[in-house]
Amino acid sequence: EHMLFMGSAQFPDPDGFMAFTAEHGGMTNAYTGLDITNYMMMVENDALPEALDRFSSFFTDPLLDPTYIDKEKNAVNAEWSMRREQDFRIIYRLARQLLGDHPANRFQIGNLESLADKTEGGLHAATVAFFEQYYSANLMKASLIGNLPLPALQQLAETHFGEIPNKQAVRPEMSAAIDFAEVGAKRVRYAPQDDTRELRLDFIIDNNSDLYDTKPSEYLSYILGSEMPDTPAVRLRDLGWASALIVSADPARYGNYGLFTFSVQLTPEGLAHRDDITAMLLGYLDMLREQGVDDRYAEEFGTSLANRFRFLEKMDDFSYAHELTRAMQTYPAQYAIEALTKYGAIKGGWLAMKRLLRCHPWGGHGHDPVP
Repeated sequence: EHMLFMGSAQFPDPDGFMAFTAEHGGMTNAYTGLDITNYMMMVENDALPEALDRFSSFFTDPLLDPTYIDKEKNAVNAEWSMRREQDFRIIYRLARQLLGDHPANRFQIGNLESLADKTEGGLHAATVAFFEQYYSANLMKASLIGNLPLPALQQLAETHFGEIPNKQAVRPEMSAAIDFAEVGAKRVRYAPQDDTRELRLDFIIDNNSDLYDTKPSEYLSYILGSEMPDTPAVRLRDLGWASALIVSADPARYGNYGLFTFSVQLTPEGLAHRDDITAMLLGYLDMLREQGVDDRYAEEFGTSLANRFRFLEKMDDFSYAHELTRAMQTYPAQYAIEALTKYGAIKGGWLAMKRLLRCHPWGGHGHDPVP
């Protein structure tokens, strides 16, 4: 990711692209996650054609000059050193360490030790080999936002990104199973550096990103986070134990597995009632398993997401472009916008929800494949 921006055969100046975007009122950035690297740039509209010419050259003929390897290794190490002690990063690493032998349990940033030369040819040879293997048109997506008509933007995309070779690269798939006998039923107490009080219940679920039309994980989080009378959020606040209950779902957090989370923002009194709160939340799940879900939630949820799609929240173009590109790696391109927000029919939703409800940290169900 760092090396790619350090010049191309057509534009060899290692600082040229950053200088170009800055001169034209824009910026550039990139990030790497567990299974994706996302590159992004923004310039004034008049500079877009030349910016795309420069930007796309990184994916066709990057220099990957070995003389910059040490400089970028130190840059990556500096990023890691500066942020390694932040609470959310420590908790993030801890959660992955609890996954046992699953591939998601790995060091994901980089430091001088992890980036040391370990194979023949060292880090530079490994970087070139990685580029040659995975930077293939069939594994890549692109999105453009600008003031030009759509046909003109399409022409720009085809002109500049159409030269990226299609190497017919095999899309990496994660299929390793988690050993729930080893991974499940863990209770961790963590003393934060910041003045925060939180109780979290993390549930590992199957990756159900393919159910983007029915959104069972998001639907369940909507139900469990509801502030209707007698729901956990209201009871916890009335008892003075919590200032907020946040329920969220990340269907692909660990590749072939996702994460479903209760996050209770505790008051000082609530901190002393963590076991009671845990029992309340798990008891509420048991009640839903036995009694089912009130149909009114489906209508509310559908209306809420339909309105969110109809009145899309405005975000800056820089963020929106890379959000769309990431979405296209998960959902069919024609549904990239609505898959993030819109709610379809509830076909299969209750079956999926029942499977979600069977997953909990102290449960004995383990892996629960789709029938």
